Amino acid sequence: MSTTITSRRAHAHGGGGGGCDGYLGQDQIESANAQLNSTRAQRIRAAIFPEITDDNISNCLTSSPIPTTQYLNGQTTAVQKLCESSQLLKNAVADIINYKDDAEITEKALPE
Repeated sequence: MSTTITSRRAHAHGGGGGGCDGYLGQDQIESANAQLNSTRAQRIRAAIFPEITDDNISNCLTSSPIPTTQYLNGQTTAVQKLCESSQLLKNAVADIINYKDDAEITEKALPE
C-alpha cells in the first residue's frame, strides 16, 4: 500500500512557496512523498528491531527525527500491532538458539 501526496492546497494565504495559485509544486510533493516513505520504513524498522540504538539510526539518516503518527499515547499504532507477531517469532528463534548453545555447553560439561 503506497500513500502519495498528489496536490494540496496551501493553508496560509496562498503561501507555501509552491506557485502563485497556492498549490504545492511537483518538487515539494516529491520531497513530501520521499519523507513519508522513509519515515514509514524507519518506524517499521524501529518497531521490529527495537534493540537498534538511535545512534545507529542517526548515522544512517540525514533527515530530522521520525515524526510520530500516534494521536493517543495510550493506544498502540498499526505498525506496533503488525510487528507483534514478527517480534514474537524473532524472540522464539533467539530462545531456540540460546537453548541449543546451553545444551551443547551442558553436554560438554557432563563428562568432566
